[in-house]
Amino acid sequence: MRIVRHTVALCLLLTAGIATAQKATAQAKPRVSASAPRMNAPASPRPAAAEASEYRLVDWKLLSGYDVDPFTSVAAANRRIPKRVRDLEGTKVILSGYTIPFDFKDGGITKFALSESLDACGYGENLRPTNWVSTEMKPGKKAPYSQFQTIEVFGTIQVGAVWEGDRLSSLYYLAADSARYTSDGR
Repeated sequence: MRIVRHTVALCLLLTAGIATAQKATAQAKPRVSASAPRMNAPASPRPAAAEASEYRLVDWKLLSGYDVDPFTSVAAANRRIPKRVRDLEGTKVILSGYTIPFDFKDGGITKFALSESLDACGYGENLRPTNWVSTEMKPGKKAPYSQFQTIEVFGTIQVGAVWEGDRLSSLYYLAADSARYTSDGR
């Protein structure tokens, strides 16, 4: 019990320290060597207003409002997806969330998981297959990356079980046209 209390206390202190460091860093002009990778790349341009109207804003409550056993079969997982979610297949959507990068290229990320929540401390609950979207930027496009800031991603969603190894990985794939930091600065 004592170890758990100390671990939780350490986690809270680290989280508070990270937030304080981020505020201080935001106020100071960063010094980055020319050879250092730039992870906070500028966002891809947001679609023009006329183009943005083609996209449907999708809330995480819709995508994660049901549960699927990650060790079930592909067919069983697909049967669990509600019709209202299956109807999104092929739809241009806007999703906001946190990025879990799979790669960094030329100052941005091109493949990542878009998640509804941020588990900065590592002691939280495992993500369920309904809590994240496997995302890939279209060729030549990059998304910005910041561990503690949400991005808004514009793209076409595919709905259906994605299997990796012996377990269900995700239920969604997003072919992203563009991405940018959200305007609310979360």
